[in-house]
Amino acid sequence: KFRRYWPADIHLVGKEIARFHAVYWPILLHAAGIEVPRQTFAHGWLTFGGQRFSKSLGVVIDPAALSREVASESGAEVGVAVDALRYFLLREIPFGTDGDFNKPALLHRFNADLANDYGNLLNRTLPQLGRQFGGQVPARGPAAGQDGALQQVAREVVAAVEPRIDRLDFKGALEQIWRLLGTANKYIDEEAPWQTVRTDPARAGTVLSNTLEAVRIATILLTPWLPTATARVWDQLGITVPLASQRLADAARWGGLPSGTHVRPGAPIFPRIETKVAAAVRLGRSSAALTDAAPGGEQTVSTISIDEFKKLDIRVGEIRSATRVPGTEKLIEVQVDLGSEVRTVVAGLVPQYQPDDLVGKRIIVVANLEPRRMRGVASQGMLLAAEWDGQVALLTVEKNAPKGAKIS
Repeated sequence: KFRRYWPADIHLVGKEIARFHAVYWPILLHAAGIEVPRQTFAHGWLTFGGQRFSKSLGVVIDPAALSREVASESGAEVGVAVDALRYFLLREIPFGTDGDFNKPALLHRFNADLANDYGNLLNRTLPQLGRQFGGQVPARGPAAGQDGALQQVAREVVAAVEPRIDRLDFKGALEQIWRLLGTANKYIDEEAPWQTVRTDPARAGTVLSNTLEAVRIATILLTPWLPTATARVWDQLGITVPLASQRLADAARWGGLPSGTHVRPGAPIFPRIETKVAAAVRLGRSSAALTDAAPGGEQTVSTISIDEFKKLDIRVGEIRSATRVPGTEKLIEVQVDLGSEVRTVVAGLVPQYQPDDLVGKRIIVVANLEPRRMRGVASQGMLLAAEWDGQVALLTVEKNAPKGAKIS
């Protein structure tokens, strides 16, 4: 049994004890003639209100109690709420770095990612199968419209997930899966099978079948993070092969959901949490943070190499909503749609902009800034803007560039 599990592929430790596990312990193992772990990975700290979680300091959140609370507020089963908490921590915080927990961010992820992007994709598809196709998965017709693009994204996502998991980039793996879900939601919106069914039922059936196939693939990929929820999705899809038996090869094979499969629609797996709390997740910096003030009021910046510039992930985003941050004079919190996900960014835009001025604008976002907090709110990026003489002007795209388009 020892030889089955040792040497470990990876040895996970807290960063504060990395020295003991990466230096002293391997020396002892060598002395005893035992092979050392193939990799040692030191993870970061989880913080709350900027303080490290600590039983001795009294900075503690009971995850079981929190899961029950989320289940009570949403109407989801407790196992699904546990999944949501696990998903939030691994999606919100790059594994290996410190990250701050706050409940509004958890609720935002629950509603936006799990209820809307994943759960609602199932909820808007299965009922139509019941109404127009006898509750069975229709046969797929010839490829048309965006069928090929959806299949291509599915292939790319499956290929991208495994290497990210291997290097413990769980956030990156989940972002890839949400790329597939985002594409599937866009696909069904554009193909509109609820309208097509009136004139071309076969085409509507193909669209619904392709959408559920994307859900099937995403469900296989999401199983490590959402074991309870994906089991419920699998059951509603009506697939008789056990989910636990599925492998990446099964996800990579387009068409794994056979036509004629009887779906089993049920209650929403992720019921939305009705909350008035704004979905503020990350606090970013205004464009002023990019510059340093020089004597005389001039703005100077240090030079960077082209390789350093390439590290910036700058993308086109569309502002979905905007609200003032309570208790501040200039801050506005915006929800920015990057195509594959919605981010929250806070920026100092008042008085040049009011919230109603911003909705619908296609703006430029630095999407890979280190998360920061201010006034208890957290942000996931930065809006680029020009500043002069106390004025602020957001940078926008001249043409209707697609959301998420990379700027270089």
